[in-house]
Amino acid sequence: MKQASSVIRVVTEGSGEHQFSYVPGARGGATLQRLPPDYEIRAPGPEEVAALPSIEVAAAQVVPLVDLPMPMRDESSSLAEFQEAADDGRLLVAVHKTSRKPVGFALLLVVDDNGHLHEIDVHPEHARQGLGALLVEAVVAWAQTNEFAWLTLTTFRHLRWNAPFYERHGFREFPNASLGPELAALREEESEAGLAYETRLAMRLDVNATRSSRRPGVATQKVAG
Repeated sequence: MKQASSVIRVVTEGSGEHQFSYVPGARGGATLQRLPPDYEIRAPGPEEVAALPSIEVAAAQVVPLVDLPMPMRDESSSLAEFQEAADDGRLLVAVHKTSRKPVGFALLLVVDDNGHLHEIDVHPEHARQGLGALLVEAVVAWAQTNEFAWLTLTTFRHLRWNAPFYERHGFREFPNASLGPELAALREEESEAGLAYETRLAMRLDVNATRSSRRPGVATQKVAG
């Protein structure tokens, strides 16, 4: 699995009582979404990485036990994995601006030479703010910036905040017969870890199809990941 570019481009633009997050991609592609005024999405600082395992565990508790059995629901990615992702530019965090604490994250990989959304989590106390959708938009911009053809993920078929959520954002089922070797291996690893194979699926998004024209009057700023 190759390393992605460590450059994430982020621009914020104030508008009244709200903050807008402008995340441009490569070749002029961009996303412009209204952020809740108390939050921002960006690359993490070192002190923020340490808070991410607890967010992962908290988010896992809302998944039904039948789908995410013990002890998986109390496990998290290691601090070393989060830090490596941050150093490689493969980690985005949603930060509560008042408390200055992260409340969600997107952890990314490069799988079969495509961008891969390994995990998005938002702490349940900050759910229903649109942060998950905005993290997806930022991930798409990351994939554009790194010029990946596809963005892939694996998720539960039946949970409404899993496959149906990603389908609303343009992802479509990626048939098992068409999976690359690394993504197929990830599917098998999930099953071996305790996730029922038939309840999961791979999905992919055509990154080039998501490109939109750049909004005028907004500059760009490169932020090292």
